[in-house]
Amino acid sequence: MPPPLYLDEDSSQRRLAAALRARGFDVLSAVEAGMAGRSDEEQLAFAVATARTIVTANRSDFARLHGAWTSTGRHHRGMVIRSRQSTPPEAFAQEMHVVLGLRSSEDMADAILFV
Repeated sequence: MPPPLYLDEDSSQRRLAAALRARGFDVLSAVEAGMAGRSDEEQLAFAVATARTIVTANRSDFARLHGAWTSTGRHHRGMVIRSRQSTPPEAFAQEMHVVLGLRSSEDMADAILFV
């Protein structure tokens, strides 16, 4: 079963959440969680607290956070960085299905994937 996902504010489109849910993903968005407007660090901490892999389009900040967290012994439940914002949500959901379909939450621990 693929890991549950948390869409940060950069990726919190209703259409994307709907496309991922249609592919069988457990999805929670920053808007749905009342986390809109929070910092990237807070978004990541929330994803960790709710045991979710974070999905973001904010490549530079989250790549930096990944390095900072892992270098200090802090752990996260995985990060998926959306590399191509222009990809339609349905096509991205299909990519996620292929990339994450065979991975568990444990497989995603401290991983960073660029999709």
